[in-house]
This record gives sequence, C-alpha cells and structure tokens, in this order.
Amino acid sequence: MNTTKSITHRFLSKSVLDSNGCWLWTGGSGRGYGTFRGGILDSLVAAHRFSYLMFKGSIPKGLQIDHLCRVKLCVNPNHLEVVTPQENSIRYRITIQKCPAGHVYTPDNLRKHDLSLGRRGCRTCHNSVTRKYYQKKRGEA
Repeated sequence: MNTTKSITHRFLSKSVLDSNGCWLWTGGSGRGYGTFRGGILDSLVAAHRFSYLMFKGSIPKGLQIDHLCRVKLCVNPNHLEVVTPQENSIRYRITIQKCPAGHVYTPDNLRKHDLSLGRRGCRTCHNSVTRKYYQKKRGEA
C-alpha cells in the first residue's frame, strides 16, 4: 500500500511551476481539469480537489473548490478556495470578457435586464436580433 509520503511525491511529480506561481498539472485530465488516482481508496479524483485535501484539509459537503488564479489545471493549494456552487458560478461568469459572438463586455454593452437576473447580456447582439426580427416582420428582410 502507498504511504502518504510516496503519494505526495507522486502527486507533486505530475505538476510544474509556471511564472504565475501555478502548479500546472501534467498528469491525466478530463473536462479541462487534472485527474489523479491515489489515496486510501485509490480512486480517480480531480487533481485540484486532491491537492486541497492533501495540503489544506477537508472539503465540506456541498461545497466546491474555486481556482483563484482561474487556471483549471492549477493544483497549487494557495490558489484554491472552498466556496459554494453559487459563488463559484458567479466568479466564473465575471471572468468572461466577451459574448459568444466576440463583442467585448463593456459597461455600455451590458444589458441591465440581464444584469438584474445575475448574468451578462450583450447589448450589440440583442439589438441585432431585435432589428432582424422587426425587419422580417415588416417584410424588409
């Protein structure tokens, strides 16, 4: 059976330090996150969760690990924080700088209605869709 020291050594050997202080996972991955097989149960777990458990302690039920550095492959425990799923989702949405069509989210390009619902909406895209709808309705398109 693996000792804690050998599991820690094996875990750390699968990451490299980058210039931002991230420990970038070089082992297996899935859905953009690192995966690691180790520990008492020898089961496959998310590498960032394993790192948090190994270096910081337990993760309360129902909570998630957020990457403060916004790098999914980072396993540096100093870049990881336990948060609610809602907080994790809000933090993720804030990092998105452009709409799916590529328009930059600026204060002038955000729809107030969408912001009140807790999400970002692109005014440029909304105006384009609305314009096409009314042109079609009037028979212009």
